[in-house]
Amino acid sequence: MAKPPLTITLTGPLQAYVEERVASGHHATPDAFVHDLIRRDQAEQRTRIEAELRAAQQSGELPTAQEWMHGQTVVSTLRQKQEQSSPDHPNPDHPSPDQSTLERP
Repeated sequence: MAKPPLTITLTGPLQAYVEERVASGHHATPDAFVHDLIRRDQAEQRTRIEAELRAAQQSGELPTAQEWMHGQTVVSTLRQKQEQSSPDHPNPDHPSPDQSTLERP
């Protein structure tokens, strides 16, 4: 089942900016402007992730093919390496006793 279209309300300076961009001919409609912004954001996100993966691969943070074949996933390898590099960094998956007592009603 298809989701209904998303409606976004802009007021004040944001609305004026979108209207200026459309009036200047950079985009045919406000929808086209927002679609372009989303596509650019997706491309930037992909570029950032690819750069982080390349850096992790070059630094040895990603598993080798042999580790991968033995069932060790990228996520578990990165978590393990993060825990080894920062033992005092709290792990949200395993709250400390202080955290768990604070969350009780």
